[in-house]
Amino acid sequence: MQETIETKFAETEGAAAAKDIITIKQLPVMEEKFKEVSAEIEEKLAALDGLEVSEDTKTQVKKMLAECRKEFDSFEERRKQVKAEINRPYDELEKLYKTYISDKYKKVFDDLSAKIADIEKKQKAKMGEDALAYYNEYMVSLGLAFPEYSASRFAVNLSTTMKGLKEQIRGYLDGVKRDTESIGTFENADEIMVEYRETLDFPTALYRVNSRKQAQQRYAEEKAKMAEAAEQTKTAEAKVDEAIAKADGRSLSSSSSVIAHPSPCANPCRQLGYRGAHPSSRLALALDAPRDPLDIITIPPPATSLASQSGMRRGGLAPRAFASSGIHSFIAAGSSSTML
Repeated sequence: MQETIETKFAETEGAAAAKDIITIKQLPVMEEKFKEVSAEIEEKLAALDGLEVSEDTKTQVKKMLAECRKEFDSFEERRKQVKAEINRPYDELEKLYKTYISDKYKKVFDDLSAKIADIEKKQKAKMGEDALAYYNEYMVSLGLAFPEYSASRFAVNLSTTMKGLKEQIRGYLDGVKRDTESIGTFENADEIMVEYRETLDFPTALYRVNSRKQAQQRYAEEKAKMAEAAEQTKTAEAKVDEAIAKADGRSLSSSSSVIAHPSPCANPCRQLGYRGAHPSSRLALALDAPRDPLDIITIPPPATSLASQSGMRRGGLAPRAFASSGIHSFIAAGSSSTML
């Protein structure tokens, strides 16, 4: 059938050669006088271009320019008429050519091209199906459960043979098999495998896991340092509280001496600072060895009037605090008479 088609086509080509289908009997003969009028046109344009334009001459110049444009438009109109007269036989010829020759060829070309494209599409689909089946079969033979065929992006086209496509598949899956075996030798094999299944790139998967492990280790070290610092602070605060409690105990025991000491509540800020808050200087003094309290007694002046409270001599109880708290300091409390 193919030989018959080629033979008939050759006979048609020989019987109707292109040069015999279209012939030119007579070329258009045109006469022109461009050179004769060119000098006159140049003279007119030079005179027009040399005019001085001002408010007084503007109207006259516009009128002369309009006359010149009108003359140019007449030349253009004639040129277009000549072109149309020359093209008219060709336009008629082109219509006949399309009807009896070109349209017939184009119709057959379009029909055959569509049929060929449909056949090639089916061939590519069949090759893709065969490649997928071979891919899955070879992947199972290697003991792999991934990657999927769609992730491989093999180029399936008519220029690629099935043999070449199978070689590409084997090379790709063999590489995946080598990577998975290498991953199995690492301590964090499961984590690396998760990254590898996502990227299908062994170095990238390994880098991601190592980076994450290093970040976790740095976080654990920082967390341990913070916990240790908090424990040290807690221990130091406990020591401070213990030292202050001992100092308070010694102060209470010393109050049983012959000379009654006024309560520190009379001047709490001078002896004890602010309750619940201890500056760093108190921490240093609290950790020192305890010392005996030093009493500074101020003798009050003789009374100028009778006492306003019942004293012990009159059978009453002792007052809650001396009328004058005086100047007193416990060395253990961390202050001195100079500070007061």
